[in-house]
Amino acid sequence: MRADAGQGRVTTFVMGTRWDLAPSPRPETFFTCICATCKATTYTEKEFSEDATVICNACTSITSQQENSDPDTIVAWDLPPDLLGNLLLQAQEQGLHPENFVIGFLEWKTGRELPFIRLYNREDKQIYIVKKRLL
Repeated sequence: MRADAGQGRVTTFVMGTRWDLAPSPRPETFFTCICATCKATTYTEKEFSEDATVICNACTSITSQQENSDPDTIVAWDLPPDLLGNLLLQAQEQGLHPENFVIGFLEWKTGRELPFIRLYNREDKQIYIVKKRLL
């Protein structure tokens, strides 16, 4: 994990998918690594530098719950532009609210309910609160 200077301490990591929790079929292209927390074989669909910390989706779920017990912890999701674009396109194709689709994806990955998320926007370097829409 990497901590950056700025307003408070920022810890960043990449969320991969733990191999034994991966859906079938797996993507055609993937990159394997070892989860920095539980040491399970994990994969990502993008290649990251060796200095990037990869944590599996099961450990990410546990790590992100620190927000509930530590008032100094705020979880913000930084989705790569190609992933976010793909999720928004899928939501549109399926006629779903984009907010619900993106949050649903993160719920599936982490295995926990998320009534809202904080989403980091890389272009304007802001964090936005995204809430589920009522159906």
